[in-house]
Amino acid sequence: MTSPSARRPAVLYFINGFERGGAELGLIRLVRGGAFAGCDLTVASIFAGEETMIAQLRDLGVEVRPFSPKARMTPLSLVAAAFGLVGTLLSRRPDVLILSLPQANLLGRLLAWTARPRVVASFEHNTRLAKPIYERGWRATSGAVDWLIADAPQTATEVSARLYRRPPRQVVVLPLVSFPDAPPPEPTPGTGALRLVNAARFTGVKNQTALIHAVALLKGRGVAVHLTLYGEGPELSTCRALVERLGLGGQVDMPGFRDGWWRQGHDLFVLPSRHEGLCIVALEAMNAAIPVVAPLIGGLRDYASPDCIEVLDDVEPETIALAVERLAADPDRRATLGQAGRTAAQAHYGAAAVSRAYDGFAAALRGAAS
Repeated sequence: MTSPSARRPAVLYFINGFERGGAELGLIRLVRGGAFAGCDLTVASIFAGEETMIAQLRDLGVEVRPFSPKARMTPLSLVAAAFGLVGTLLSRRPDVLILSLPQANLLGRLLAWTARPRVVASFEHNTRLAKPIYERGWRATSGAVDWLIADAPQTATEVSARLYRRPPRQVVVLPLVSFPDAPPPEPTPGTGALRLVNAARFTGVKNQTALIHAVALLKGRGVAVHLTLYGEGPELSTCRALVERLGLGGQVDMPGFRDGWWRQGHDLFVLPSRHEGLCIVALEAMNAAIPVVAPLIGGLRDYASPDCIEVLDDVEPETIALAVERLAADPDRRATLGQAGRTAAQAHYGAAAVSRAYDGFAAALRGAAS
């Protein structure tokens, strides 16, 4: 007879959908890295989103259940997800329910009582939520959360203090990125203009408009730059209209989402975000030895410093433009930051360190079933 301690725990991971963003890609990295080893994992989502991401999870042997086939979230998909989640909780009786991204997180907190799992875990991806109503809902429902999972120590500290009425009984730091011990890509020679890059969903929080305005300021000062903005999202059309209005069509490109964007040949990664969690893209730039310009916010406080990034005091266009202008005139400083950033990324998120974190998390999940 199988002892209770040897039983494979049932884990239900409930997420908004499969848009191509950090939380969604991070889930795939967790599965590949063994964070659910020894568990029976089911992934459910409010809506389907990007089919290729669902296919990647299924290729890894994960059952994926979108409660709506839609590519985007709608009021009807939220209703369908509420019924679907209750049915899945009652049929699967998971030992651990992990909730990721705002709508799925709040829905899961409210409905977990229908088949109370041993552990309800909230995966915190950012130090602040996009809308005040989400933050009020977070705090009001925080008593339902047993484990706080965070993508970085600073995320855990800030969210626990701001959005939880009482500390969860367990706090887990679970990185969503891991870098192999391999040399960075060879730099691609430029053609004269300093090649700036950012990769993120187009949202008000990611603040791409400030970066576009900074390019306009640099153009007015005669500083030759070219900006590539990778990503998708609700503010994409707004940013395209702004580029056209400012006459920057030849200096700003928006080619959409591109996996491995850091291999495309860039001189400077600029982060204009208002707040962040781990900030995977900043780490990807650092690991590729691309010098980073960014504010010390969220998870960046855990791995970045003035020794390895150019620190922004704020994310206003003028501040961004001045930092880029300084580095445009100082190639030695750019080279120093690139190498220091690479060292920091490897030290904090090298494969060996992250593998230990994933093994520990998998052991905690198995322990939850005993």
